[in-house]
Amino acid sequence: LLAQLGSAATVGSSSEQPHPSLFLHLFSNGGGFLYSQISRLLTAPGAPQRYPRCHSALKGIILDSCPAVMNWEFRRRMWQVNTYPKWGIWGQLLVQLMWFSGGWLYGLLFVRFLVVDPLPVPQLYLYSVTDYLSDCTGLERYLTQRRAHLAARDCASALSPAGLPWVSAVRFEKSPHVQHLRTYPELYREAVQGFVTQARGMPKPQRTER
Repeated sequence: LLAQLGSAATVGSSSEQPHPSLFLHLFSNGGGFLYSQISRLLTAPGAPQRYPRCHSALKGIILDSCPAVMNWEFRRRMWQVNTYPKWGIWGQLLVQLMWFSGGWLYGLLFVRFLVVDPLPVPQLYLYSVTDYLSDCTGLERYLTQRRAHLAARDCASALSPAGLPWVSAVRFEKSPHVQHLRTYPELYREAVQGFVTQARGMPKPQRTER
């Protein structure tokens, strides 16, 4: 996967931007978990030599509607919205079995890893107050912990080399889970395009007047 991502970044380079840039735009906890595994690989010993193109091209991470804190309330909401309507009582029993056999521990460790994520790449979080699955309060608590961890790191600068905060966030008021682009298309595109432009070391675009 990392070799393919590095190749894709190289293909995406141009005469205006000869140095390839790679951004990961990930959705919900599935995307967040995938990112955590990529981060582990890219921060492992010897990673710059094993994945040179991907390591040098990765400029930013965009996380939409995640991480959702996997507590009892999250499990109840998942059952209400997703599990029971699709799979009925048997699906619910399967989810209960997975939860008690280690799902709760996976959720705890997954979010804890993201708090201390060592990959030195700017991150943009996109979330909503009314997201039923990814609770706004839990996600903002995570953002506070993530920023506090970065601030406590030795010699940590408040800004990345590109001049971006290491952690940026855009909070939408009334959009469902992973539906922020559909609900607020202009604001969403503006946030993502502005983040990508700055992370690539280009001038910050002017805010659209409405």
